[in-house]
Amino acid sequence: MRRYIPLWIFIIITFTLSACGQGAVVYAPTPLPPDTSPIAYVHPTGAFQITIPRTWSAFSQTLPDLASATFSAPNSIEPLVTVSILTLSDMPQIADLLTIYQTEARPDANRYTELERQAMGDGTWRLIGLRTTIGGINQAVNTFITLQGQTIGITEILLIDNNPTLNRAIEEAVNSLQINPAPPLQPTNLFSAQKTATTPLRLTSVYLWTAPSGVMFLTGALQNATTNPIGTIPLYAGLSTPDGVVVAGESGQVMGYAIPPNGFMPFSLRFGKGRPIEAVNYALTIGGGGWTPNLAPRYYGEENFTITSERTSPTENTAVVTGDVIYMGADIIRDPIAILTIYDNQRRVIASAFTPIKEGVFLPQESASFSFNITELGGTPAFHLVTVQALPEIP
Repeated sequence: MRRYIPLWIFIIITFTLSACGQGAVVYAPTPLPPDTSPIAYVHPTGAFQITIPRTWSAFSQTLPDLASATFSAPNSIEPLVTVSILTLSDMPQIADLLTIYQTEARPDANRYTELERQAMGDGTWRLIGLRTTIGGINQAVNTFITLQGQTIGITEILLIDNNPTLNRAIEEAVNSLQINPAPPLQPTNLFSAQKTATTPLRLTSVYLWTAPSGVMFLTGALQNATTNPIGTIPLYAGLSTPDGVVVAGESGQVMGYAIPPNGFMPFSLRFGKGRPIEAVNYALTIGGGGWTPNLAPRYYGEENFTITSERTSPTENTAVVTGDVIYMGADIIRDPIAILTIYDNQRRVIASAFTPIKEGVFLPQESASFSFNITELGGTPAFHLVTVQALPEIP
């Protein structure tokens, strides 16, 4: 029988990303300056404006159909305020809109419980709820929904215990929000809000499980919320005692040659000796050890390929995925690989792997087959994704 280990998760994200120019993504924890007065933040698209403490840092995200930003206190990546702006092509009734967002369209819908909803005097709705973080920690959050014509503003704030000064700053920021009723965004539906990211690299799924063989796996997926591809992201997972002594650890990296802009890629770390009996915690470090992100990896993504695949389950706890790929680009490429991610019905990554499609040169219109034989699964497969990447002929 498969065993699931109830360990606490501590996620350590040790990186700094920045970009300049059109569609720039900025994440820069700011040192405390002498001037602590509020400052107006205007989203690069002009979709909204908000006044925040000068010492807070901002991470902005710009997509064709979404404008968002998150704001954090100094020396922290925990977002205190998140603002998302959408233009809806079809505006449902307010009661339906609130229910759809709360139960389906929230980025954290499967980890969120609504406690109460209140109509505010200015037409805004306040949604009070609890969110369980990926690490298993409960957080109290308030979500404010504001409508202006076809434009919807979604503001989420984190409620901080025993810190009235910080909560007052959060409240003042929310009350200062001004939304552009005609932002330069493509009309979309409410589910585009799921693309809201709070950091340049976002851990969207992490799952610790033990196979019948006793081998323990840490599987998941990482989102690149920037407008640049990011290549070769190292990972380290350490198992530790209650006193913080690391008793086992495994290193690896996110699969593929790069995570595409606003895309996802899986990872899988394998503890061949299973869980040490004294281990009660684990920490997942993303991009540690002095890693410098490669913001311009040269690679060819799935948009250059036609991919077909099918999955079978010959026996319990196994899966076989086979398929074909045709290269549709004009350049000569090399070393194409296929990357597989298998999910269960809770959208947890229960297996991931990559395999070479062909070593060496791959020509335009060339086709090839790939096959995965997965012998250890963290649950019952519900669906799978296969993507293909390759390198340029000349490095």
